[in-house]
Amino acid sequence: MLPTALGNILRAGELRPLRRYGLDVLIAWPRLWLVLPETARQEISGARTRLDVVGRTMVWALAAGVWSVFVWWAVPVAVLLAISAYRGGVLPAARVYSDLVEAAFDLYRWELYKALRLPMPKGHRKRARGRSAAHELPLGGANDGVVRLRAECQHAEVTLLWRP
Repeated sequence: MLPTALGNILRAGELRPLRRYGLDVLIAWPRLWLVLPETARQEISGARTRLDVVGRTMVWALAAGVWSVFVWWAVPVAVLLAISAYRGGVLPAARVYSDLVEAAFDLYRWELYKALRLPMPKGHRKRARGRSAAHELPLGGANDGVVRLRAECQHAEVTLLWRP
């Protein structure tokens, strides 16, 4: 648990691919980025840009509060602006960015294996009887019940992308 909601949102986005597929985002992300289609890269870049813009807005609001100590009414206004930017802009933008990074791993991790000429994890083609691929999509939070997929994929992915 990190000290801020922003940190928790971004950390959760990093940990989900690790828990689901054994892929460490810090190692796999630069490689995955290179195999993403242009539309996916544009969406993720746009979400990151929105996160950066609202983050800068919040910082400027706080800076205005610090520099405006000589004008009594400017301090509360700056603090309210910073809180609004954080809750109404930064946190939602971070959720969108984190979700898009997670979706990139969900949808394009196989392209990463192909590009690196690594063997596919065992069981990647298996489906539960009577279920489509949509039923196996990892929706929800960290405890979303994707144990079967993680168990089938973990050995090869952890072995290939594990860092001591």
